Amino acid sequence: MKSWQKYALDCFKGKPFYELPSILGKEYFRFATYQALERDTVNNYGPIASASLSLLYRPKVVVEFGVKAGFTSLLLCRFNPEAEVHGVDLVGQIDHTDLPTGFVVLLHNLKYSLHIGRNSWEFKMPGEVDLCFIDANHEEEFVYKDSITAWENRNIKGDWCIAWDDYHPSNPKVVRAMDRFCSEVGFKLHKIGSWHYIGTKMMPESELADKEWNI
Repeated sequence: MKSWQKYALDCFKGKPFYELPSILGKEYFRFATYQALERDTVNNYGPIASASLSLLYRPKVVVEFGVKAGFTSLLLCRFNPEAEVHGVDLVGQIDHTDLPTGFVVLLHNLKYSLHIGRNSWEFKMPGEVDLCFIDANHEEEFVYKDSITAWENRNIKGDWCIAWDDYHPSNPKVVRAMDRFCSEVGFKLHKIGSWHYIGTKMMPESELADKEWNI
């Protein structure tokens, strides 16, 4: 068992990663929406990246740009129980449902602040953020602006990490924005799970997920 796997299990203390919220009831559409969102997070190996980077950096301040249902927010809270975790999203409701943004994490009693109705690139915490995860608007302009904000917010007095989701040829706008940003700041992208990241620390090769998981 790799250290991040043990860390993840210890953080959840035997509980499942997610429990079906009672708010969903038995309404088919709500349940199908929940299943799709859960599958997108879990099957794309978000736990690998979030657990690994949380273990590596031990952040005290965590920010997520783009919350949607809040599955990744829940992971970041679980893996960083002593941290101050912020979620930022422009909209307060998930598309085509009456489910509120962040409903998954808000159903738990966790140290979490949700900021609704704000553009992620306008969320300023200069010099304070240890770990920032970017998964908001995937248009090239906004991915780049989010990245610049994350860079300005990074904790320059200690270790810091900026991570992104969806860096893949099927998302050329995301790829162009991230490549431009990393070229400008002079950092090489590293891959872990389904995320890519830059920062002051790199995960040792021995701790990376097995090849078939490290997509």
